Amino acid sequence: MGALKVTTRVTGAQDGRVAVAIAEAGLWVSLLGGLLGLLSALRTTVYGLTGWSFLVAPRWLPNLYMPSLPATIRSDDPGLQLPALAWKDTVDGTVDAATGLPPVSIGGPVRAVVEWPGFTTLTPMETIVWLSPAWIAAVGVLVGSWLLLRIARSARKGEVFTLPNAHRLRWLALLIAVAGLAHNAVASWGPIWILTRSAAASHLETDHWTMSFSPALFALVVAALAVIWEGGVRLAQDSDGLI
Repeated sequence: MGALKVTTRVTGAQDGRVAVAIAEAGLWVSLLGGLLGLLSALRTTVYGLTGWSFLVAPRWLPNLYMPSLPATIRSDDPGLQLPALAWKDTVDGTVDAATGLPPVSIGGPVRAVVEWPGFTTLTPMETIVWLSPAWIAAVGVLVGSWLLLRIARSARKGEVFTLPNAHRLRWLALLIAVAGLAHNAVASWGPIWILTRSAAASHLETDHWTMSFSPALFALVVAALAVIWEGGVRLAQDSDGLI
């Protein structure tokens, strides 16, 4: 019976180490992704503000030097012409005049793409607003991955339930709230603001924009976990002091 308990404990410890190693590997990949995102944002920002290019982009990357934005054409725009499909009545009922299929009509909203010749045609402020989501996402992923990697590395040493890790979770919650909300706000409002300043503004729907507040909810969950984590650590310290 004693041998069985020892075997179970050893197997559980090995499984824990494997799980921590997998988590660390994933976080290193995430950290590398954040670095690449940061480099890409830096490269595009330098080109957008100065017109100077460095680090030729691989062909499979989208053309970052030809900015474009999806947009919706106003339903009352005088230049908007939708195909008018003719119907006809037959002994079998009303059908499409050209194909004989059941009748349909084509309506809006009509999506389009607004394209600029390049970032040099945008103002510096428009370029900054355009590229801000990429910067916020890259920095957020980089810092968040580093905080989680520190926690994973402490778990590998058997020191996961500590006050420094609780503080790292607090910082992570703050990062998710600030960076997440800032990213969503700029990514939602920024394109609309840029479109309103373009020559196509009078033809586009630019009256409203929406954003998600899900990062705030996720940040609250992580903050609650940090409070519980810290409370558990302090309780364990108090218990050790009593012993």
